[in-house]
Amino acid sequence: KEREKREKERKRKEREEKKAREKAQQQRQLEFWSEQEILNLRAGVGIYGEESWREIMSNYSFKPGRTKEHLEDKWYNLQQREQLERQAREKERREQREHQKLVEQRRREEREELLRQASKKKE
Repeated sequence: KEREKREKERKRKEREEKKAREKAQQQRQLEFWSEQEILNLRAGVGIYGEESWREIMSNYSFKPGRTKEHLEDKWYNLQQREQLERQAREKERREQREHQKLVEQRRREEREELLRQASKKKE
């Protein structure tokens, strides 16, 4: 009887471990979003809005196991990334404009200096 009990317990532990491995594998697969899933998410938000995650899930295709929380988190992360990219582009444009202003100022100063030198020579 004790032997049967130990065997039963061993099998139960094996089932739990297998279940845990499968769940971990599914979680790893869910970490990565396919390009199609991202397109579906963008399209769904475009049509249904940012708070209609259930509606989006029921009308677009996502990996099995995705939840409305996954969609919401991914949307938030996409928005954050896009905002950072926008800020980086704006900063780069600002720096380019500032650089261009400095270049133009130096050219003006050089022209003015050449004109001063030319006028001194005439005198």
